[in-house]
Amino acid sequence: MEETPESLEDSLVHEVWRQDLAAVQRLLDAGANPNIPGRNCSSAIMCAGENDETGEIVRALVAAGADVNLQDDSGWTPLHQAVDMAIDGANQMDRTEIDWTTVGVFLELGANPNLADKYGRTVADIASAYGDNAKQSFDDFLRTRGAG
Repeated sequence: MEETPESLEDSLVHEVWRQDLAAVQRLLDAGANPNIPGRNCSSAIMCAGENDETGEIVRALVAAGADVNLQDDSGWTPLHQAVDMAIDGANQMDRTEIDWTTVGVFLELGANPNLADKYGRTVADIASAYGDNAKQSFDDFLRTRGAG
Protein backbone atom coordinates (compact mmCIF):
# COMPACT_ATOMS: atom_id res chain seq x y z
CA MET A 1 0.00 0.00 0.00
CA GLU A 2 1.28 3.48 -0.87
CA GLU A 3 2.04 5.79 2.04
CA THR A 4 -0.27 8.78 2.35
CA PRO A 5 1.43 12.19 2.62
CA GLU A 6 0.84 13.94 5.94
CA SER A 7 0.65 17.52 4.66
CA LEU A 8 0.25 19.68 1.59
CA GLU A 9 4.01 20.22 1.66
CA ASP A 10 4.67 16.45 1.64
CA SER A 11 2.35 16.12 -1.34
CA LEU A 12 3.97 19.08 -3.07
CA VAL A 13 7.48 17.65 -2.68
CA HIS A 14 6.20 14.31 -3.98
CA GLU A 15 4.62 15.88 -7.08
CA VAL A 16 7.73 17.98 -7.77
CA TRP A 17 9.77 14.78 -7.56
CA ARG A 18 7.32 13.17 -10.03
CA GLN A 19 7.56 16.28 -12.27
CA ASP A 20 3.78 16.62 -12.44
CA LEU A 21 3.28 20.33 -13.14
CA ALA A 22 -0.53 20.16 -13.04
CA ALA A 23 -0.51 18.47 -9.62
CA VAL A 24 2.11 20.94 -8.36
CA GLN A 25 -0.08 23.85 -9.46
CA ARG A 26 -3.18 22.34 -7.79
CA LEU A 27 -1.30 21.95 -4.50
CA LEU A 28 0.10 25.49 -4.69
CA ASP A 29 -3.42 26.78 -5.37
CA ALA A 30 -4.59 24.83 -2.29
CA GLY A 31 -2.03 26.66 -0.15
CA ALA A 32 1.04 24.41 -0.09
CA ASN A 33 4.13 26.41 0.90
CA PRO A 34 7.05 25.67 -1.48
CA ASN A 35 9.60 26.78 1.13
CA ILE A 36 8.53 24.44 3.95
CA PRO A 37 10.21 21.04 4.03
CA GLY A 38 8.07 17.95 3.80
CA ARG A 39 8.72 15.12 6.21
CA ASN A 40 11.71 14.02 4.12
CA CYS A 41 13.48 17.26 5.12
CA SER A 42 13.46 18.75 1.63
CA SER A 43 11.39 21.70 0.47
CA ALA A 44 9.65 21.67 -2.90
CA ILE A 45 11.99 24.35 -4.27
CA MET A 46 15.04 22.30 -3.23
CA CYS A 47 13.51 19.18 -4.77
CA ALA A 48 12.92 21.14 -7.98
CA GLY A 49 16.65 21.88 -8.12
CA GLU A 50 17.24 18.16 -8.17
CA ASN A 51 14.36 16.93 -10.33
CA ASP A 52 12.89 19.63 -12.60
CA GLU A 53 14.23 19.03 -16.10
CA THR A 54 12.52 21.95 -17.86
CA GLY A 55 12.39 24.71 -15.26
CA GLU A 56 8.58 24.98 -15.52
CA ILE A 57 8.03 23.61 -12.03
CA VAL A 58 10.64 26.04 -10.70
CA ARG A 59 8.71 28.88 -12.35
CA ALA A 60 5.42 27.73 -10.78
CA LEU A 61 7.01 27.42 -7.33
CA VAL A 62 8.61 30.87 -7.54
CA ALA A 63 5.33 32.40 -8.74
CA ALA A 64 3.80 30.94 -5.56
CA GLY A 65 6.47 32.52 -3.35
CA ALA A 66 9.34 30.02 -3.33
CA ASP A 67 12.69 31.49 -2.29
CA VAL A 68 15.29 30.60 -4.94
CA ASN A 69 18.04 31.38 -2.40
CA LEU A 70 16.62 29.22 0.40
CA GLN A 71 19.45 27.35 2.12
CA ASP A 72 19.13 23.92 3.71
CA ASP A 73 20.96 22.75 6.84
CA SER A 74 24.20 22.31 4.89
CA GLY A 75 23.85 25.71 3.25
CA TRP A 76 22.98 24.37 -0.18
CA THR A 77 20.52 26.35 -2.26
CA PRO A 78 18.29 24.99 -5.02
CA LEU A 79 20.94 26.32 -7.42
CA HIS A 80 23.66 24.20 -5.75
CA GLN A 81 21.35 21.23 -6.20
CA ALA A 82 20.58 22.08 -9.85
CA VAL A 83 24.26 22.50 -10.78
CA ASP A 84 25.17 19.24 -9.06
CA MET A 85 22.34 17.34 -10.72
CA ALA A 86 22.98 18.80 -14.19
CA ILE A 87 26.57 17.58 -14.13
CA ASP A 88 25.87 14.30 -12.36
CA GLY A 89 22.97 13.57 -14.73
CA ALA A 90 25.21 14.10 -17.76
CA ASN A 91 27.85 11.84 -16.21
CA GLN A 92 25.35 9.09 -15.40
CA MET A 93 23.92 9.20 -18.93
CA ASP A 94 27.46 9.29 -20.39
CA ARG A 95 26.69 12.56 -22.20
CA THR A 96 29.40 15.05 -23.10
CA GLU A 97 26.97 18.00 -23.14
CA ILE A 98 25.58 19.25 -19.84
CA ASP A 99 21.98 20.52 -19.88
CA TRP A 100 21.97 23.79 -17.94
CA THR A 101 18.26 24.52 -18.58
CA THR A 102 17.06 24.42 -14.99
CA VAL A 103 20.19 26.18 -13.74
CA GLY A 104 19.42 28.96 -16.22
CA VAL A 105 15.85 29.27 -14.95
CA PHE A 106 17.06 29.58 -11.36
CA LEU A 107 19.52 32.30 -12.38
CA GLU A 108 16.85 34.10 -14.42
CA LEU A 109 14.58 34.09 -11.37
CA GLY A 110 17.21 35.61 -9.10
CA ALA A 111 19.23 32.73 -7.67
CA ASN A 112 22.54 34.01 -6.33
CA PRO A 113 25.47 31.95 -7.70
CA ASN A 114 27.80 33.43 -5.09
CA LEU A 115 26.02 32.05 -2.03
CA ALA A 116 28.30 29.61 -0.23
CA ASP A 117 27.31 26.52 1.72
CA LYS A 118 28.51 25.98 5.29
CA TYR A 119 31.83 24.73 3.91
CA GLY A 120 32.34 27.86 1.81
CA ARG A 121 31.50 26.21 -1.53
CA THR A 122 29.67 28.15 -4.22
CA VAL A 123 28.01 26.61 -7.27
CA ALA A 124 31.25 27.23 -9.21
CA ASP A 125 33.07 25.13 -6.62
CA ILE A 126 30.51 22.35 -7.08
CA ALA A 127 31.15 22.41 -10.85
CA SER A 128 34.93 22.42 -10.26
CA ALA A 129 34.66 19.34 -8.05
CA TYR A 130 33.52 17.38 -11.11
CA GLY A 131 36.70 18.24 -13.01
CA ASP A 132 37.95 20.58 -15.69
CA ASN A 133 35.36 19.71 -18.36
CA ALA A 134 32.41 20.37 -16.05
CA LYS A 135 33.97 23.58 -14.78
CA GLN A 136 34.66 24.78 -18.33
CA SER A 137 31.10 23.95 -19.41
CA PHE A 138 29.70 25.84 -16.41
CA ASP A 139 31.96 28.85 -17.04
CA ASP A 140 30.97 28.88 -20.73
CA PHE A 141 27.30 28.69 -19.76
CA LEU A 142 27.65 31.63 -17.37
CA ARG A 143 29.59 33.62 -19.96
CA THR A 144 26.89 33.13 -22.61
CA ARG A 145 24.33 34.40 -20.09
CA GLY A 146 26.46 37.43 -19.27
CA ALA A 147 26.75 36.22 -15.68
CA GLY A 148 30.37 35.17 -15.64
